[in-house]
Amino acid sequence: MAPFRFGYQLPACDVDALRSQARAAEAVGFDVLHTSDHVGDGWSALVALMAMAAATERIRLCPLVLNNDFRHPVHLAREIAAL
Repeated sequence: MAPFRFGYQLPACDVDALRSQARAAEAVGFDVLHTSDHVGDGWSALVALMAMAAATERIRLCPLVLNNDFRHPVHLAREIAAL
């Protein structure tokens, strides 16, 4: 049987809060951090993931969802490759 993993979803907020929350989630043992891709007051999902990656060491990061209507697939692939 595969091990059970725990994930945590962080809202896209200011960079200091995002990084400290990501570090805290990693410190208490979460396995994966998610962020959402919503239009509004916040960062895009990939920018938030990049900020969390800079602040953590082992935790897995992924977008909860990427809205296909907002991005052309080629541009999205290019942005991910650049990250």
